[in-house]
Amino acid sequence: MSTKSILVLGGADLNVAWGRCQSLISALARHHRIFYVENPVKLSQLLTGRRRLRPARTDLSAGPHQHVRPIEWLSAFGRPELEKVQDWLIVRRVNAALGAAGFVPDVIWCYGLRSERLLPYFHAPLRVYDCADDQMSPPRKISPREREEIRLREERLLRGVDIAIAVSERLLAHVSRVAERSVLIPNGVDHERFARALSLGDGLPEDLRAIPAPRIGFIGYIQEWVDQELLVECARRLRQVSFVVVGPANVDVRRLVAEQNIYLIGYRPYSDLYRYLAGFDVALVPYLQSDRIDRCDSVKIYQYLAAGCPVVSTRFPSASRLGEAIMIADDRSDFVDKIEAALERVASHSREEISRRAADESWEARAEAVEKVVFQDERATDKVPSGSVGGGRGSDFQNEHDVLKARPC
Repeated sequence: MSTKSILVLGGADLNVAWGRCQSLISALARHHRIFYVENPVKLSQLLTGRRRLRPARTDLSAGPHQHVRPIEWLSAFGRPELEKVQDWLIVRRVNAALGAAGFVPDVIWCYGLRSERLLPYFHAPLRVYDCADDQMSPPRKISPREREEIRLREERLLRGVDIAIAVSERLLAHVSRVAERSVLIPNGVDHERFARALSLGDGLPEDLRAIPAPRIGFIGYIQEWVDQELLVECARRLRQVSFVVVGPANVDVRRLVAEQNIYLIGYRPYSDLYRYLAGFDVALVPYLQSDRIDRCDSVKIYQYLAAGCPVVSTRFPSASRLGEAIMIADDRSDFVDKIEAALERVASHSREEISRRAADESWEARAEAVEKVVFQDERATDKVPSGSVGGGRGSDFQNEHDVLKARPC
């Protein structure tokens, strides 16, 4: 595989907790040149301190890498007629940086709907859209007019690329209705980093050590799709257990704060998450059912497993794909029962064994899948054998849903 020059448009903020975008691009940066253009910063975000003018240094700097964080200086005016002027200013800045770096892209790699407006200004032999979330089910409530605008923008983006990548079977079915070609490449994990939890010993963070065991944990943003009522019911039925939430809250969490055995630790850096997982006896995925969740592939599940944590989750398709690796609950009462069963299961299933089962789910394996299916001549590919895309080499998590195709749609 020859080295590719990849221009990333609409990349996630490198200063926040890393998800699919930052992790997969970081894995690709080991063998390919990356020019990373973040999702533009609105002036209001800059003035309120929610985002910075300059990005932090990251693991992406380990590979040949350039980085631009554009600013939407005209966003403060709130006038739609200025959007094209704003886009032109961003494109001008990016092109200047590309020219200064001598960077000629072989691949344009798109994330999010913001890249739809920028994509027509850039050219490369291959255009890719990595669809990590259901754009039609945003985290906030939207009007019918906004929903229609999102649908049209997503369709324009899908028609403007050569191949669309989806993280789940249901999201694949969604993008395949418009995309010329599509392929399933699930999320992954920085296995080496999270497996450090196995050898941490007494090195737990002080704030976690102060919380009595056994500890049942959740790591991630508290969004509206996190079932807070389920967490409250668990806490009330299992008073002898400590429930620990590591991550910021984007919604009202007063009902969680009111429970004596629920501990909200707040945001912790991505680099420290494995240290908290080392102190969890069981890890949770307490999601409410919705179209967004049905189409997602939760990164945190892979992180939990790599750290050797038994996992209890509500039922949604991508969680069920992992089979015996996690315990799936069908209702709130069953969720509590599964937690109790998982606590008993800890004694018979070593954390090392759980972590080994996630070893083939690494971001490096996902990058290899990209190289094999996306960067090769995917036009000649009818079916990719099970395990060669998404599941790593001989993954224990494979089943009949892991036969992944790069196919005309």
